[in-house]
Amino acid sequence: MSFAGYRCLSAAALALSLLFAGCASQGTLDSFYSLERTLAGVSEKSLQVGDHNWVYAEKGEGEPVLLLHGFGASKEVWMRMVADMPRGYRYIMPDLPGFGRSSYVPDANYDIPSQVPRLEAFASALGLSRVHLLGNSMGGNLAAVYAAAYPQRVATLGLFAPSGVTQPNPSPYTRAYLENGNPKLIARSREEYRQIFNDAFVDPPYAPDFLLNSLADAQVARRADYLRMYQQFWGQRKPLEPVLPGLTMPALLLWGDQDKILDVSAAQVFKQGLPNVETVIWPNVGHAPMLEKTADSARLYAGFIARYPIR
Repeated sequence: MSFAGYRCLSAAALALSLLFAGCASQGTLDSFYSLERTLAGVSEKSLQVGDHNWVYAEKGEGEPVLLLHGFGASKEVWMRMVADMPRGYRYIMPDLPGFGRSSYVPDANYDIPSQVPRLEAFASALGLSRVHLLGNSMGGNLAAVYAAAYPQRVATLGLFAPSGVTQPNPSPYTRAYLENGNPKLIARSREEYRQIFNDAFVDPPYAPDFLLNSLADAQVARRADYLRMYQQFWGQRKPLEPVLPGLTMPALLLWGDQDKILDVSAAQVFKQGLPNVETVIWPNVGHAPMLEKTADSARLYAGFIARYPIR
């Protein structure tokens, strides 16, 4: 389905969701996400792995493609891109532990080094011996560290505006946290969430007020959890620069030149460190190209993995 057609159907789905939900609520959000999955041809599943129940979305059969979302996000960020991706692949989009509908354990650690073995256990439970691995933001950081720990598992590495390296020109969000300890990425109100949403894009995807309010309410309700996980993520992070040269699998790096969350200057660090990387910088695009330029992102990534089939 083309994104234009998908967008029209999404608008109808939103209207239907509003009709039945009546107001901004978790029920509204759940209804919308369910309709998004239906439109994308995706099914939602769950799997208990260790101490966490993983909720994930899946579509198709063939070479596995594992897609990892960013901090505070969920598997839903990939739905529209996957709707435009070709057949012949098995797309797997988990809510990472601590996020979305997957388990959050109050005394667990959710830094990257702790998430890597969880991801390996999840992949093993699904029988994924080798995957195309794609991550955005925090998910890109996790993907790179996972690829360093389990290189035999990763056929290709996709990085959409990944975190994990020093930004030569720190973004406003990075500066706020490093200089003042202000986690701007975690909203305290609907107004702050709307600002984060607008900052993440140059041309934001269609999202009416009731949906933005529902997303904001969901994040504000979990602010204490997110603050704890954010402090773990930043406080216990290990720089990616030393591991990048060892990531010899084919890699695709995509960044928007107007990213306010993670500055595009970091792309040069990845480009210099990764030995086998294709780097694409899109003008007038923000932090989440798979949502802002959905069809283009699908076309670029599909072309990339098609060149490196899993043997």
